[in-house]
Amino acid sequence: MRILLTGATGFIGSALLKRLLTDRLNVRVLALPGTETSLPRDHRVQVLAGALADLPILDRATRGVDVVFHLAGLLPGNAPARLAQVNVEGTQNVAHACARNGVRRLVFASSTSVYRDSSYLFATGIAEEAPLRTLGTTDIELYGLSKVAAERRIVELGPNGRPDYVIVRAPLVYGMADGPDKRLINAMRTRPLLAASRLMAIRTMQSVHIHDLVQGLVLAGTNPAAANQAFNMAGAELFSPRDAAQLQSFTADIFDDGPVTHPDLLRYDIRKARSELGYAPLVRFGQRKHAPVALNQRRRLR
Repeated sequence: MRILLTGATGFIGSALLKRLLTDRLNVRVLALPGTETSLPRDHRVQVLAGALADLPILDRATRGVDVVFHLAGLLPGNAPARLAQVNVEGTQNVAHACARNGVRRLVFASSTSVYRDSSYLFATGIAEEAPLRTLGTTDIELYGLSKVAAERRIVELGPNGRPDYVIVRAPLVYGMADGPDKRLINAMRTRPLLAASRLMAIRTMQSVHIHDLVQGLVLAGTNPAAANQAFNMAGAELFSPRDAAQLQSFTADIFDDGPVTHPDLLRYDIRKARSELGYAPLVRFGQRKHAPVALNQRRRLR
């Protein structure tokens, strides 16, 4: 299988690249100029320097590729114009390059922030068919809107020459010592009264460990049943921010015995990914060690 990975220098992309190399696959990487030094030096990694707006580079990057994992994009906090330029137009550029060059599958890393606020405030069991966001003013809302627009650009590409697409919607990802979840924990540590409040104990969140999300991305890229669908890929339990604040780190490697979890009140419904792809989140919030993710009978695209 010939693979192109965008966003390989990011939090999720670097973990996926490591997994693909562990599987002894050759990976072509599209990286912004100047970021190449952070990539592993491995003869199986071919690096192309370029941006999502560089159409000739995208054509070169997608030529001869079977599967594209498109993880590159801007995070919440960027200006709406930049989000539109990178997350929306950049994704459209990738999708069009895939269609021009006969890529068989495009896996797009979206987000659960695409769901409309009324779909998940005080609600549980949000499935992939829930209403998507149409308005927003906060950083996370504007980010979610950019992901909604990017998903639509992929879906509306048209059937002629279009690759199969798989949209993966993930919540907050945790599990690395220098991951973005550290900011959440640091914020709670600097506001102990808020972390200790009753509201913080009641309000729950559903995240996903990086190892589980990587497992889901690999399934999205290799399982024929995933074609032209969207999947929630979250963890299998809920926990409160106060639970997280009581731990030394928001990473599975050094968790204590763990907090009380809420496995029967999932906010994001992951039954579709479980039943159709065999997605099975293994890392429980609070466990001291996680089991290695192994797909011993990985199904490849035909």
